[in-house]
Amino acid sequence: MIASRDSAAAWFQQRLIRALDDSYDVRGHSPFAASEDSEPEPDVSVSRRAPGHSHPSEPLLLIEVSESSLRRDREIKARLYAETGVPEYWIVDLSSDELTVEVCTEPSSRGYRHIETLGPDRTLRPTQLRGVAIAIAEIPR
Repeated sequence: MIASRDSAAAWFQQRLIRALDDSYDVRGHSPFAASEDSEPEPDVSVSRRAPGHSHPSEPLLLIEVSESSLRRDREIKARLYAETGVPEYWIVDLSSDELTVEVCTEPSSRGYRHIETLGPDRTLRPTQLRGVAIAIAEIPR
C-alpha cells in the first residue's frame, strides 16, 4: 500500500509542476516552516518562489495523501496548517472504496471553517492557483 500513496503524491507533484509556471515552487516531502519549532513534511506543497528561502514558509496549497494516516491528517495536521494560515489543504483519502479528496479552506485559529468532500466525479480547482484543474478520477490509486 505504501507504493500507491507514494505514487499518488508523486503524480500530484508532477501534475502541478506541469500546470504552473516558474514563479511557483512545487515540492514533495519537503519541510514547511509552520513555526520556529515545527516543520511538518506534507506530501506536496505549492508556494510562490521566493529567492533565498530554503523552506517555503507561506504555502498556497498543501496536500496529504492518506492511507493509514487519515485521522492524523484530519485532526493534527489540519489544525496546524489552519493555525499557520495555509489557505488550502487537501486530504486525498486512498483508504476508502471510493477515492475522495477533502478540500479544506478558510483557515482560522480553530481549524478550517470550510471542508468539502469531493468524489471521483468532481474536479479539484485550487483557490490560489488559477487555471489549475485536476480531475479526481485521474488520481492514481
